[in-house]
Amino acid sequence: MSSKTSRAKRYYAQRAYAFDLLGRVCVNCGSADADELVLDHVDRTQKRIRFCDAGRVSWERFIAELKNAQVLCCICHGSKSFYERYDDSPFEDDDEFDEAWEEWTR
Repeated sequence: MSSKTSRAKRYYAQRAYAFDLLGRVCVNCGSADADELVLDHVDRTQKRIRFCDAGRVSWERFIAELKNAQVLCCICHGSKSFYERYDDSPFEDDDEFDEAWEEWTR
């Protein structure tokens, strides 16, 4: 078996483990659409690995990373990421922020 195949198998096994552990529902809105759920770092400043790269790391590192993880749907993840990026808002007023938000969610 190639290393690419074993990484892919480990990725899907780690992802399944994470959802079994954390639940299969968005902690923000309650969505349970499996095709829309993603793993998210609660505190992105504590991120040590990207979950999309999970198959490349050991089980030990992956499990340690889950201590800072939650399940979100794609929409809630996108809005959380947007607000985190613009926490120190570069916008002059709420209208400018709303316009950026509209563009981000298109």
